[in-house]
Amino acid sequence: MAKKTKKTTKSELTPLSDRDKAVLKGQLPKLEASLDRPSVKFDADDKGNLAIYNPKGSVLALAEIANTTGCMGKDAGIVLLNQVMNLLPPDSQQEANALSDWMNGIAPENEVEGMLAAQMVASHYMVMKFAARASKNDTHVSIDANTKRMTKLMGAFSKHLETLQKYRNKGQQTIQVQHVQVNDGGQAIVGNVTQTKGGE
Repeated sequence: MAKKTKKTTKSELTPLSDRDKAVLKGQLPKLEASLDRPSVKFDADDKGNLAIYNPKGSVLALAEIANTTGCMGKDAGIVLLNQVMNLLPPDSQQEANALSDWMNGIAPENEVEGMLAAQMVASHYMVMKFAARASKNDTHVSIDANTKRMTKLMGAFSKHLETLQKYRNKGQQTIQVQHVQVNDGGQAIVGNVTQTKGGE
């Protein structure tokens, strides 16, 4: 005989605290924005092989691939995803979906941004792998080796991020004017201005 499950009534639900409401208020716009840009999801078969989870048809899958990778071509998007997923051991469905969400969070708009996003995700993933190895090793040689690898990859991540920002700004640099002073009959001085006693 099947066991009956107890239904939770409205009166039994725990009311939201002021802190809960504040968290929801701060995050709801971000959550709503993420719904407008769904990422690729992966499913694992009995052997642990990952495949794109696509119950609603190929058109939706293509849109999700484009959202996640920035690639308009199906083959380009799938190859880029495969390159990122090759970082993972078999049967890593949760991690695969996490990497996909990370790429989607960078919001690549074309193939170039997609490649940079993939490299950033790969750099971060490997940084955390080497950090875990360093924390679990007792020998100084192993700790130093993994720390050096981690540091190099962190530098690579920063360069990828800087490159992505420059690419999105089309190479334009922003010049910040810190101070502008114009005296009567004088010229404008742009930059940090230091005054001495007596106005000299």
